[in-house]
Amino acid sequence: MLTCIIPAAGLSSRMNEWKPLLPYRGKPIIEHVIDAAAPLADRIILVAGYRAGELAQHLGDREGLSFQYNPHFERGMFSSIRIGAAAAGMGAGAGAGSGTASAAGTGTGKGAEERDFFILHADMPLVTTSHISRLLDAFYSLEHVEILQPLCRGIPGHPVIFSWRVLKTISSCSDEDSMRTVFQHHQCMQFDTEDPAYITDIDTPEAYRSLISEP
Repeated sequence: MLTCIIPAAGLSSRMNEWKPLLPYRGKPIIEHVIDAAAPLADRIILVAGYRAGELAQHLGDREGLSFQYNPHFERGMFSSIRIGAAAAGMGAGAGAGSGTASAAGTGTGKGAEERDFFILHADMPLVTTSHISRLLDAFYSLEHVEILQPLCRGIPGHPVIFSWRVLKTISSCSDEDSMRTVFQHHQCMQFDTEDPAYITDIDTPEAYRSLISEP
């Protein structure tokens, strides 16, 4: 059983436009992100905040997708991660508007209370199912590793794969903490790669123009 958490609650302030529904190759950026995760995660938890109603209206009928609302999205991404992690820890019934899981999952054989998960940012449309699969294969081949993060050209990337044990640490943090705090409490390893998809996020108008100009 595997859960994907997608924090998508922010203002997109550096972009000057709201990122989730910006078009890329025939569909919104957020749909590319969800499509990448769907074949591998039997639950996808999308944490919305700013303009949450628009996201719910656009994506609300997707099977296996659960919406969580972050009323304090201005506190930053970690506040959304905490909400997503809380929903993940509640098992398959968590989340308003949750659908029936349709993805195959990874077959780890863990119960809902022992559900590994990964966090995938909402503005990374170049990450595909294959990118995530490579990380999962590496994660499950390693003993005692609880967090696996891609590293490309010295830059930490996403998605990040987590053992279910990390949920308790996240829940014990406050919104003022960060994932750095979480990493300090667990055995972490980096997945070295030369693939820039793991570090390509669409944070600025320049980054978006570069994205849509690629053939």
